[in-house]
Amino acid sequence: MAMNVTQAAAAIALAREKNLFLMEGMWTRFFPAIHHVRQLLTDEVIGNVHHLHAAFGVQFDTDNARMWHKELGGGGLLDIGIYPLAFATMVFGGKPEKITSAGKLNDGGVDIYNSVTLEYTDSRFATIEYTMLATLDETVTITGSKGRIHLPASAHTATEVIVVKYLDDGSQKETKLLFPLPTPAPGAKFNYPGSEGFRYEAEAVVKAIQNKQLEVEEYPLDESLQIMTIMDKVRKDVGLVYPADSM
Repeated sequence: MAMNVTQAAAAIALAREKNLFLMEGMWTRFFPAIHHVRQLLTDEVIGNVHHLHAAFGVQFDTDNARMWHKELGGGGLLDIGIYPLAFATMVFGGKPEKITSAGKLNDGGVDIYNSVTLEYTDSRFATIEYTMLATLDETVTITGSKGRIHLPASAHTATEVIVVKYLDDGSQKETKLLFPLPTPAPGAKFNYPGSEGFRYEAEAVVKAIQNKQLEVEEYPLDESLQIMTIMDKVRKDVGLVYPADSM
C-alpha cells in the first residue's frame, strides 16, 4: 500500500475522512481456495492453530532496477515478503508479541533475503522466508492440534487445498480440494502465472463499491496498517531505510 506505516496511515485516514473506498491490492485474499482455508480455520477443523510456515522466493534479474534500488522501494520485503506476512496475519490476527529477523542487505542497501519469526500469545508463532536470489517452493503450511492445512506452490495464487487430519489411532487422513482458475478470454495473455485470479479481486471491489462499502471484509484497512507496522519493524531490524522514511 505504501513505503511505510506513516504513508499508509495517512492514506487510510484521508479515505475515511472523505468516505472513500480504499483497499490494498492483496489479490490472494480473494481466491476461492483462500476463502475455503479461512472457513476451515473458523470451523476449527485442525483444532487450535500453533504454527504457520510460508515462503516466497523469486530470482529477480539484476537489470530489474525497481527491485534493486531502494530509491524505488526495492528489496524483497515489500514485493514478495508481504505475501507470507499476510498469511500470518490472516491466521493469527492481532499484533505479534515479538518479531525477529535474520536478513541481509546488498551493497545497494536493499534486503535480498530474510527469515522472520513472528511470536504471538499462547505460544503461537509464524516463520516466513523470502528471497530475491532464488526461486523457492512457494508453499504455506498451517499446523494445529488436530491436523494441518497445506497450500502447494504457488500459494499466493492457490488452486489446491490439502487438509491432513490426525486420527485417534495415530494415523493421518488426507483430503484434497481443487479450485481451478477462471477460464480467460480467448487470446488473453498474462505476464505472470495465475494472473487469471485477478478477476476475483476485481469482482470483490466492484461488489463492495456497488454496496457502498468503504473497505472489504477479506482484507480490511486495519490489517493493511498492521502488516505495514510489522514490515517497518523488519526493515528497522535489518537496517533497510528508504528515502521516504525521512519525509
